[in-house]
Amino acid sequence: MSEKDGLPGKIVDIEMLRINRNIGKRCKCQNRKFTVDPDNRSVYCGECGALVDPFEAIYDVAISCERLKRETENLLEQRRQIANYKPHLIVFKNLESQYRSKKYLPCCPECGEAFFFEHISSWVNRELEEQRREKAKAQGKQKERAELEASAVAMMLAIEGVLAIIRESDGVAGWNLNGEIAPWSKFGYPEELDAAIDNQAGMELLAHFRQVETERDWLRERAKKAGSCMFSEERDVGVSSNAMVEYALGGPEPSSNQYPSDRWDLAACERCRDGAPEHLHMKMDEVLEKYRQALQQRR
Repeated sequence: MSEKDGLPGKIVDIEMLRINRNIGKRCKCQNRKFTVDPDNRSVYCGECGALVDPFEAIYDVAISCERLKRETENLLEQRRQIANYKPHLIVFKNLESQYRSKKYLPCCPECGEAFFFEHISSWVNRELEEQRREKAKAQGKQKERAELEASAVAMMLAIEGVLAIIRESDGVAGWNLNGEIAPWSKFGYPEELDAAIDNQAGMELLAHFRQVETERDWLRERAKKAGSCMFSEERDVGVSSNAMVEYALGGPEPSSNQYPSDRWDLAACERCRDGAPEHLHMKMDEVLEKYRQALQQRR
């Protein structure tokens, strides 16, 4: 500009207000919390204490509310899905989709045979069926254990038989070409067989088997007297003695109405105890003591 234009050649700056665009925001905190100063009508950052524009603070709060709303809706949807989740319905829907195609038939999980849904004509109580299956499973395990024990006992008895032959003979004739008898020690017997039968588990199993055999023979003799009415001094059967035998074999304790009514019933119980296998005496003695005390109190 020139003085000919009537304008000054130098512009005077008016510095009443200046904009600094490069300073940036004072507060750069994430997930801010705000503090409101009602006296000065100001908003501050709760983390760094910097002054925050009120509009910016309201905008941040609005964004946080929207995020919380979305998260709440997602949680409610998950809750509804969990509440509506019914595994048994899913199973039936899958079965229905397969059956609707008319290409496949369901198979029984027990026998493996195919069947038609329309042939199902009866239902059973679920709880009773679960109890039946648990009982059958337990019985199967007991049967398997009994079979294993029986096999082990048969093996132990066979070994005992072989040992008896070995101990009563000098060896094997015809083994040596010179005609001499080959002693059992040449074959490692009977030490190996003794070691096989003398182990603790085998001995316990064999002893248990022999106890069971003794009980079986004794109970067979008692069964011959069942239903007979006996009043002789040799009587060893009756309600009280039978209850005592049941307890000795692992059953429940005799109830009060099964106790002896007089000294003759008690004597029959004592004879029953004396004729029973020895390993049952301890439990029978417990019952006899209670029987005697009950009779004394009646007197």
